[in-house]
Amino acid sequence: HYGSNCYGIQHYGSSDLSERFDCSAEYDKWQQGWSTEKKDWCCEREGRGCVQYDCTGDVHFWAAAQSQWCCENAQICSPHAAPAAPAAQASPTSSP
Repeated sequence: HYGSNCYGIQHYGSSDLSERFDCSAEYDKWQQGWSTEKKDWCCEREGRGCVQYDCTGDVHFWAAAQSQWCCENAQICSPHAAPAAPAAQASPTSSP
């Protein structure tokens, strides 16, 4: 059973598992800069680097939720994720 316990959980030597990857390092570019292993590890343990949607392909066919997620997390924006135009303010009406 060296390297794993009876439940199949892997041990990585005597080091703490939280030190395997630094999930704060280069978080601003995790989508392109992190390896798949680091994304999986950080997503599972810290909720960071989780790939919720595939941000490839034709953006015109994405659902609104995918468009918003990819725009915010991968900086790939589609027309669906464009910010809404501010509502026109009504001018007060004056009575004669």
